[in-house]
Amino acid sequence: MKPPGFDSFRTAGPLHRGNHHGCILPCVAGYAGKAALAIDAALASKIIRTRQRQGFRRGLFHKTSGDDLKALDVFTEAIRLRPDYPRAFLYRGNSHSRSSNHSKAIDDYNEAIRLQPYYAEAFYYRGSSYSDLGDYEEAIEDFNDAIRIQPEHADAFYRRGHCHDRLNLDHFLGESAANPDEYQKAVDDYNEAIRLQPGHELALDSLMALETRGA
Repeated sequence: MKPPGFDSFRTAGPLHRGNHHGCILPCVAGYAGKAALAIDAALASKIIRTRQRQGFRRGLFHKTSGDDLKALDVFTEAIRLRPDYPRAFLYRGNSHSRSSNHSKAIDDYNEAIRLQPYYAEAFYYRGSSYSDLGDYEEAIEDFNDAIRIQPEHADAFYRRGHCHDRLNLDHFLGESAANPDEYQKAVDDYNEAIRLQPGHELALDSLMALETRGA
């Protein structure tokens, strides 16, 4: 048996159907409005992601071509479009670092680490900036974190070895108090970098120079 009013509902026009069931049109309209908003939000998000990816690729192009000023602009735009993207902060930091603007580079690496706490590359590059600033002890802490997260990071071992090497050299030149551990730590890190990446030229050259100089 058909429910009362079934035939009249099936054959009536839209306005009559709405009047027949009272809230049908408002409900449908409300649902359609929410659906449209969801579609609009998804579309806007997709457009932003697409623009961000396009901008990120342009930034990488300028980065690899050595045009750090353009890379900075493009990565900044990528961050504006998607401020929760740690790689954009990492690469903008790298561009700052290559321009010897290490304080801004460190700020960007800090943000990359805040967004992605186990980001080995961000710790590695922040350590590199600290090392370039001569803050070897702070750099060693960052390289320690990079190695804890990524134990086969040959460059992190090399750069940490370089920091120990510099601390040992400061002692060798009489610019700091004696610390006999620094020499052996540098040797161990250079050897580990070479073990992980045979033919690591920087580590090989540094190890040879260190052993020639002695403790």
